[in-house]
Amino acid sequence: MRTWAAAGIVGEMLLSIALTLWLFPSVWATVRAVVDMDQSAGSDRGVNLTEVANHPTTMFGREVTISAAVEQIVGSHAMVVGNDAFLRGDKLLIVGAADLASLVTPGSDDPLDEEAVVRVTGEVRPFEPVALARALGLRPSDLSIDGYKGTAVLVAREIETDPPIEIGPGDKEFAISSDGYDIGITTYDLTWHPDAFLGEIVTVSGEIEEHLLTPHAFLLGDEALLVVSAKARPELFVEATAYVTGEVRRFDLAELETQLGVDLDDDLLAAYQGKPVIVATYVEMVT
Repeated sequence: MRTWAAAGIVGEMLLSIALTLWLFPSVWATVRAVVDMDQSAGSDRGVNLTEVANHPTTMFGREVTISAAVEQIVGSHAMVVGNDAFLRGDKLLIVGAADLASLVTPGSDDPLDEEAVVRVTGEVRPFEPVALARALGLRPSDLSIDGYKGTAVLVAREIETDPPIEIGPGDKEFAISSDGYDIGITTYDLTWHPDAFLGEIVTVSGEIEEHLLTPHAFLLGDEALLVVSAKARPELFVEATAYVTGEVRRFDLAELETQLGVDLDDDLLAAYQGKPVIVATYVEMVT
């Protein structure tokens, strides 16, 4: 009897919690805020759909890569993708200046349909249909989509269907277990598979590591990825979390000093010659 009574009490508690989260948005928002914080910026985490959908103003104007499942095709120029994050999934509108099918990379075997999983690279913008249609050379009717005005939209320049999943260290494993395919690009990817990203503009997030921190250079994430910035960043400090947007390259000390017009610390940075580096165009600390 006691076992049945205990099970009944636990069941009632779980039902009560579920109803509270569903019926009271303020409580739900608090829970989601905690979950978003755990899934987004931090040590060796990529920018994912959850982050773009829930923190759009931080993402506007940035080039990002996200992976998710296609939930709805909305004409030839738009689709909605989503994930299965924590009880209720997030959704993100994807728009292409050209037909979305024409943006699919060669070698992608699966068709672009509502059964597909996709990896999308593009710029995050606010969804203002008339202005965006004009900027992309589309007709307003191409972007006549209800329910998304004012939210974030990812303007796609490249789409890959059925992308491979590469499980990295703990944070990436966490992302896969919670968000399915929604893993983003991480410092792990750039450190261990740099050739796949050389010359690309990416956005990653991570903690600033203690081993190297100068006004123009610092290490980011568990993989200690080198970041170099033309603009001095005296406000950065160790263990702060930062978003970094910039170009992925192989580090060439003399070349970057000339190109950026800065005097880097030769003694500290000599060991990174030839290793991956992000030449940052944007750095934001989000402690």
